[in-house]
Amino acid sequence: GGYMIAAAADKIVAQPGTLTGSIGVLFGHFDLSGMLRKQRITAEVTCSGSEPLSLLRPLTKRQKERFEQIVEASYTSFVDKVAAGRS
Repeated sequence: GGYMIAAAADKIVAQPGTLTGSIGVLFGHFDLSGMLRKQRITAEVTCSGSEPLSLLRPLTKRQKERFEQIVEASYTSFVDKVAAGRS
């Protein structure tokens, strides 16, 4: 988020030891189901409505596809904002 905010600035000041990230969007999901299985721990989740994210199981195909769409849309928006800030 810092890089996107800085892109609109006329001047960016950073310390010599500053590590600046690249233009990109990251989404992560931890799946602990394998570790829990090895430890013989079972977990049950009950929910209503949309399918929630859970550390207790892998993402479903539908969830993966949805997050890929969100990440791609976020990346496009990010690049557009950085490009506008640089012009």
